[in-house]
Amino acid sequence: MLVPNNFFEKSFFDNWFDHWHGDEVTRFMPKAGIAEQEKEFVLNLDLPGFKKDELDVEVKGDQLVVKGERRKSELHKEGGYIREERSFGNFERRFVLPQSVERNKIAVSYVDGVLQVTMPKCEEAAARRLKISS
Repeated sequence: MLVPNNFFEKSFFDNWFDHWHGDEVTRFMPKAGIAEQEKEFVLNLDLPGFKKDELDVEVKGDQLVVKGERRKSELHKEGGYIREERSFGNFERRFVLPQSVERNKIAVSYVDGVLQVTMPKCEEAAARRLKISS
């Protein structure tokens, strides 16, 4: 069993992780989930620890663009950490909007670290049951 002499020392597994993932540890890219419902699409982005004013959501042409910046805390300025695995910096995610989305009715909310973008479908695009004639 590999046990580091010091709790803060890197183990064999840390070196293996760094080898395969490189700078990915320091680069932040929020994970997304997109659902299609009968009358809308819903995009959820996991953004724990962000403040609302650190996020920006806009429609540019046929794309929904979500940007943000996670700033380092005051502890970093004074060298308070022995090891830091949290990610900092800017991120930008772009999602191509389906033509069926009513762009002027897109709504955005941010609750408990989850940014939710609700994109209503145009009435013509919403699923509807058709009557079968004889």
